[in-house]
Amino acid sequence: MWRLDVTEDENDLQAERLETKALMEMDYQKADASKLFELLNYADMRIRQKAQFALVDKGDSENLAKAIAQQEHQLMRIHGIWGMGQLMAQGSDHGSVLMSYLSDEDAEVMAQTAKVLGDVKYAAAGPQFIALLENEHPRVQFYAAQALGRLKDQTAVNGLLQMLVENKDQDVYLRHVAVLALSRIGVEQPILDLLDSPNKSLRLAAVLVMRRWSHPDLKYFLTDEDEYIVLEAARAINDDWSVEEALPDLASLLKNTQLQSEALGRRVINAASRLGSPETLAWLVQFAQSDEIPVVLKVEAINALSQWAEPSLLDRVDGRFRGHQKRDTELLKHHLKPMIARLDIENEMQVKVALVGMFAQVGEQAASQKIVELLENNEGAQVRAAALLALGQLDYELLDQMVMLGMRDKSSLVRAEAIGLLTEVPLGKENFDDTMRAVLGEGSVLEKQKLFKVLGQLDTLLTQGLMEKLIVKMGSNNLDPNLHLDLSEAIARTHSEYLSLQLAALVTDKSSDFDEVMYGGSIENGRNYFYEGSAGQCVRCHGVEKGSLGVGPNLGEIGGLLTRKQLLEALVEPSKRLSPGYGVVTLTLKGGQVVAGILMEENDEELILKTTEAEPLDIPLERIQTRTNAPSSMPPMGQIMTKRELRDVIAFLASMEGD
Repeated sequence: MWRLDVTEDENDLQAERLETKALMEMDYQKADASKLFELLNYADMRIRQKAQFALVDKGDSENLAKAIAQQEHQLMRIHGIWGMGQLMAQGSDHGSVLMSYLSDEDAEVMAQTAKVLGDVKYAAAGPQFIALLENEHPRVQFYAAQALGRLKDQTAVNGLLQMLVENKDQDVYLRHVAVLALSRIGVEQPILDLLDSPNKSLRLAAVLVMRRWSHPDLKYFLTDEDEYIVLEAARAINDDWSVEEALPDLASLLKNTQLQSEALGRRVINAASRLGSPETLAWLVQFAQSDEIPVVLKVEAINALSQWAEPSLLDRVDGRFRGHQKRDTELLKHHLKPMIARLDIENEMQVKVALVGMFAQVGEQAASQKIVELLENNEGAQVRAAALLALGQLDYELLDQMVMLGMRDKSSLVRAEAIGLLTEVPLGKENFDDTMRAVLGEGSVLEKQKLFKVLGQLDTLLTQGLMEKLIVKMGSNNLDPNLHLDLSEAIARTHSEYLSLQLAALVTDKSSDFDEVMYGGSIENGRNYFYEGSAGQCVRCHGVEKGSLGVGPNLGEIGGLLTRKQLLEALVEPSKRLSPGYGVVTLTLKGGQVVAGILMEENDEELILKTTEAEPLDIPLERIQTRTNAPSSMPPMGQIMTKRELRDVIAFLASMEGD
C-alpha cells in the first residue's frame, strides 16, 4: 500500500526521499566503516539494516559494540545488539560483551539483549535470565522466559512458575511464553505436581504445558473444581492431534448430567462418538435422554447418534481429518429403540426435529408410526416437515398418502417438503394436474420453487405441456421473477432439447444472461455465502457491520442505495459501476482536457473527483466527452459464483438497508 502525501507545491520531504533513494542504491560492501556506523541511526529502518548487515559481513564487532555503548540513540543500540547476535550465530564469542547489557537502564535494550542471547542459546546468561523473570518490565520478562526455554534450563522451572503466580493470568503473552518455556525444558514432575495446587493460574499452566506434551495425565484435570480448567483439559485431549489415551476419561463425563458448558459438552460428546465402543454408546444414549442438560447439548448428542454407525471423516468439533469408521448399525438400533418414546415426551421443537432426523438417518422403521402421529397431530410446522421428510427416507409403505396429507397442510414449509417427495410416489395425470393447479395457483414462492425443482425430475411426457405454458408466461412477463431461475434449472434437468431451444430463444430476445437471478433468492443462504463462501470470499474485502472498514466499500446500507438490477450489475460487471471513494476515473472533457481522480460522488448532474488539488473537483456531465473507469480489483462474480449463489447474495444485499 502506497500513500501519496506530498504535492509538487508542498514537497517538504523531497530531499529526505532523494537521500534515502541514493542510500538504497549504495554499495554497502565498499562503504567506509565510519559511514556504516552513522547509518545505524538513520530514520529509515531499511538503511539501518543494510548498514548493520554490512558491518556484520565485515566482522566489525568494534563498531557494533560502540553503537551499543553510546547512550543517545536507542535504535542504534538495538541494531548493534542484533549485529552482535549475528556474529555470535556465525561462531564469534561476544556473549560477555552483551551480557553486561542485561542490566542496562533502558528496558528495551535489556529485552533485545535477552532475545539475542536466547536465540544463540548462550548458556552462561542463564542465571541472569532467571533473575530477569522478576523484572518490572513485561517485555524483559517475556524475552528472558523465551531465552530460558531455548536453553532448556532446568534450574529455571521454579522461577517460571513464580512468574505465572505473579502474573495471575492477566498478561496472556507472559502466560504463553512461560508455558512454552516449561514445555521446552521438559521436566515433568514439577508440572504433574500442580494437579493439587490451590493456585488456579498454576493448574491452568500445567494443562497448557501438558497439552504441548500430549500427556495422558491430562485426564486428571477433568475433575478440577474450576470449569474453565476442565474445558482446557478437554480441548487438550480432543482437539488437534488429540491425546487418545485420555479420550475414554473425557467421554465418561457424559455420566455427569449436570454438564452445562456447550464448549465442554461438545467435546465430551465427540470423544464418545470417536471411541464408538458399546460402553460410550450407552453413555451417549443416556445423556441424550437427560432432562437436566441444555437443549443445545441434547440436540448435539442426538445428532452424534445419527452418525454413530458411520461418523464423519472430519472431527465434529475442530474439523480435523479423523478417518473412516464403520460400526454395527444393528447395535445402534438396539440402543436407540427405547428413545422412540422420547418422541412423545420431548417438548422442545429442536429436540423433536433432531430425534425424527436421527431415526430416519439410521433407518429405524419401528419409529415410523410415531413419526406419522407427529405429522398428523403436532402443532409445530418444522416438526411436521421433518416428519414427512423422515417418512420419505424410511420408505414408509403409505408414503403416497402422507405426501397428499402434507400437500394439504396449513404450513407452506410442510407443503414444500411434500412437493419435494412427489418424485418418490406414483403420480397419475389427474393427480399431477390437480397438484400443479393448487401449487401454482395458491402456493408460496418457496413451494413453487420446490415444485419447479421436482418438475425437472419427473417424466417429460407428464410435464412438457406445463413447462411450455410456463415458458410462454415467462416470455410475456406473467411469471413471478422469483421463479425464473428455477424454471431454467428445471428445463435443464429434463435434458429436453425442444424445451431448451424454446427457453434459449426467449432469453435471447427478452433478458440478459443474469436477469433471472435478481429475484427469488434466500437471504439466509446469501448471508452464509457472504461470510463463508470460499470461492467468492466476499467478507475479505467488504463489511456490513456499522463502522467496519475494508478494501472494498461497506455494504451495510447497500440495499437502500442500489436497485436489484444495479446490485446484479455491480456483481457481474464490477468495473462498470464504481463505489464512491473506491475507484479511479479518467475523463476527457470537451475541448481535449484530461482529468483523472478518485470518484467521490456521482449524480444525474455531475461527478465529484478527488484529485491532487486541495478541494474536490466538480465536473458537470455535459462537459464530459468520454469516461474511462479503471478496472475494479473485484473480479466479475458471474465467472466465480453459480446463478443460484448470485441470486442468494443479491437477496442478502437487497435486505441490507441500514437502520
